[in-house]
Amino acid sequence: MSTLEFLRGLIYEQYFQSVPKPTASFAHKTVIITGSNVGLGKEAARHISRLGCTRLILGVRNTTAGEEARKEILAEMSAPESSIAVWEVDLSSFDSVVGFVQRANRELDRLDVLLCNAGINTVKFSEPEGYESILTVNVLSTYLMASRLLPLLERTAAAGPVPGDPEPRPPHLSIVGSDTHLLAKFPEQHESAAKMLEAITANCKNDASRFRAQYPTSKLLVLLMVRDLVYRQKRSGPSSGVNAIDKPEEKYPVIINVPNPSLCHSSLTREIPAARFIKFVFHARPAEMGGSALVNAAAAGWETNGQYLSSNKVNKGGSLTWDSALGKKLVTAIEECFKRLDTTEH
Repeated sequence: MSTLEFLRGLIYEQYFQSVPKPTASFAHKTVIITGSNVGLGKEAARHISRLGCTRLILGVRNTTAGEEARKEILAEMSAPESSIAVWEVDLSSFDSVVGFVQRANRELDRLDVLLCNAGINTVKFSEPEGYESILTVNVLSTYLMASRLLPLLERTAAAGPVPGDPEPRPPHLSIVGSDTHLLAKFPEQHESAAKMLEAITANCKNDASRFRAQYPTSKLLVLLMVRDLVYRQKRSGPSSGVNAIDKPEEKYPVIINVPNPSLCHSSLTREIPAARFIKFVFHARPAEMGGSALVNAAAAGWETNGQYLSSNKVNKGGSLTWDSALGKKLVTAIEECFKRLDTTEH
């Protein structure tokens, strides 16, 4: 996609589309939201608490800020103290993510929604865990959490809804995406699985223009790994490309999707020098609307399984995101990374 085509789409999205306030009940649901002490994650937490969530876990790096967010939401929504908890997780650390997953498996008897919202967009190159930081946080740690909590989501599906649930739904795994993935070139796609992650990091380190494209690239990788995750579910069987999403309710226990909140007022772009100007020109949405997009995805139907959502509608997204062979290679690279680092629970 050319930059001009992307900008046309962005203008249409920002000026002429909107996202309705979520109305689906979260009563009797257990929900985890990462990156939920600020921005869109916090707004999503507000919505889910308002909609009656029984157990809401705020997964945050800064627990002090998380506790402040918890108290604020409890007061605003007049929610029971026991309905919201703050758990620490730092996605720049694989050990922290594994510890969070282990705690969830130990303390939760079910998980109805995992909303992976935490992410970064930085102009400063660094290598936490030996990989470029945006890759580490937005892709590797996000995959680590999602894939290792997927069995808990599957067990929840097998157990069925809690008795008395006014709006039973399959469990959901939603990972926040971005329309910027349409701009990603991803030159490392031609590398082998063994070399792909190292190549991304090396190219970002040695080429400033490649590093500037890393956030869009990370969101392209999110879509690739999500489509692959769909096929890795307990009842899914082997990957068979785009057609595997036909009649998903007969094949998959969990709905997995990628909501795009679009350009919003949030702290994600705080390091980007021109962010204030960009938000003004492109009519940035309020954070509350961005949070609505995430919550709507976390309650959406089977038609969204394995799909990219924009303004509450299924959107095809970039053609490269449907390359199932590339998605499988990416996930192989990620899983090998965790085997080498001995950070999985296996």
